[in-house]
Amino acid sequence: KLARVSRVARVLHMVPELLILVKGLRAASRSVVIFFVMWTLMIYIYSLVLRMVDVFETPSPVFTSILVTMNILLLRGVLPQHADFILDASIDNVLFWPILLSFVIVAFVMLMNMLVGVSVEVITAVASTEREGITVLRLATQLRGTLTELGLNCAEPFIPEQLQSFLVDPNITTIIAG
Repeated sequence: KLARVSRVARVLHMVPELLILVKGLRAASRSVVIFFVMWTLMIYIYSLVLRMVDVFETPSPVFTSILVTMNILLLRGVLPQHADFILDASIDNVLFWPILLSFVIVAFVMLMNMLVGVSVEVITAVASTEREGITVLRLATQLRGTLTELGLNCAEPFIPEQLQSFLVDPNITTIIAG
């Protein structure tokens, strides 16, 4: 067991992005649990309403009990593209239902949301970097223009007297202040 743990640790150190995702999962676990609790409550409440309507109106062969109704709402309403797969496999063994459902929820819902979150973070970081690069380029262009107006050559290094006069020039301080 210790060898397996050390292998996992080596993989996490070799792929730091994976470590970031694991830490992000740990940080977001409370929100994910609350999301699943709210999801379950919503499905439960709607299954109660459907059962009450079914009891008082013409009985439907679809909504026979609360658990069956919850199963139908979850699989046919929330995860319709995976419903046949889960229901067909759970016919052979009842234990396949919770295992396959947890797989679909983890693989489909959580990982896709993580992918969206990571994509948003990457796009935000790239946008911030590009914005900073544009600001630096604009500032450098304005400083070069002002230096040329002052008669200084940008290609040559400054001597201390030039730098001192440069820093107290009102045009330069306006550009640097922003």
